Amino acid sequence: MQAEEVSVPRVRAEGKGIHAGCQVVTAEGRVVGPDGKLYAQATTTCLIFDVPARTERSSHEQT
Repeated sequence: MQAEEVSVPRVRAEGKGIHAGCQVVTAEGRVVGPDGKLYAQATTTCLIFDVPARTERSSHEQT
């Protein structure tokens, strides 16, 4: 990896999923200069939760 310099006019951000299971996803992000130099790289692991649908309360349940 290289330190980004002011002289670098433009960089490209790339992201991709590395692995996707039922509840866990691993992803990678990279910042690359126009000459192909790698300036930054990161990975993350995300947990996927099933959020139940929100239902309206009946009038006697509201406070």
